[in-house]
Amino acid sequence: MKTYKIVLIRGDGIGPEQAEATLPCLEAVKEALGVNFELVEAEAGDECMA
Repeated sequence: MKTYKIVLIRGDGIGPEQAEATLPCLEAVKEALGVNFELVEAEAGDECMA
C-alpha cells in the first residue's frame, strides 16, 4: 500500500475547522483507493509566532 505524506496546517481563522473537515475526506480516499496517509502537523498563524 502506497503512503503519501500530507502536511496538516491548522493555522488560525477558519483554518482549524477546515483542517478538521478534511480528515473524513482523507479517510474516504484512503478506503476507496487503498492508499495510506502519514499526517504531519505544521504550525502556522499567530499562535506559532508567540
